[in-house]
Amino acid sequence: MSCFGNAREDGVLREEVDVETAVKALFTIFYGAFQSAHLYGEKDVMRFYEVHLALLESGRT
Repeated sequence: MSCFGNAREDGVLREEVDVETAVKALFTIFYGAFQSAHLYGEKDVMRFYEVHLALLESGRT
């Protein structure tokens, strides 16, 4: 959770998302991105991760 605390301090984590929620959401986001990539037959799984991760990051949506 300390990396999310650092993200909060650095202004990377969205203000409206608390650290505990971000940790929980990250597991869901990455699992969902992984499953979505396979569902759509996408070979570039990292692209799906980046798209989903942007939902937690400030200024990336």
